[in-house]
Amino acid sequence: MRKQSRIILFMAACVAGLMGQVAAFGANTNSVWDLNSINLLKVSKLNAVETNAGTAVFLDDGTFSVTVGTNEFDGTYTNNTKQLTMTLGADSVAGLESNMVDFVVNAADLPPEITITVKSLKVSKIKLSKTGVPEVLTTTLSATASETEGNKTRKKSFSTKSLLTDWVNVSGSF
Repeated sequence: MRKQSRIILFMAACVAGLMGQVAAFGANTNSVWDLNSINLLKVSKLNAVETNAGTAVFLDDGTFSVTVGTNEFDGTYTNNTKQLTMTLGADSVAGLESNMVDFVVNAADLPPEITITVKSLKVSKIKLSKTGVPEVLTTTLSATASETEGNKTRKKSFSTKSLLTDWVNVSGSF
């Protein structure tokens, strides 16, 4: 009887583990979209633009992921047929802030002694066209660049935008 109870306990543990895995993979894909990501920086006389292709996947459990290049951002979404509200997960917020700061540093060719401090990151709601196609998602990063020379610190506030545009439906719908 002792061997049987161990086997039953082992089988119960396996089934419980499998149930957890099934729940994690239980969501179905609602829709897949190809899109363009455009990063914009306008500071003083500097105008920089960077464009990358991307893909957005929306699942029926209310989660989404957006992949641009090798970067993936995820979170939750709600849809009321007129607009789509996307809420980024904490790791995605940090990753997006980091990517946008890297874009600024590279576009402006900033020396390493300049420090960039993020003030805020705002993600807009996505307006849907009458046919249900997302129009544009705007992410705005507000930050400050500072440099200390001797006892004097110079600061310059700026903002940069990242747009998800040109949404093309690959499969499904919201």
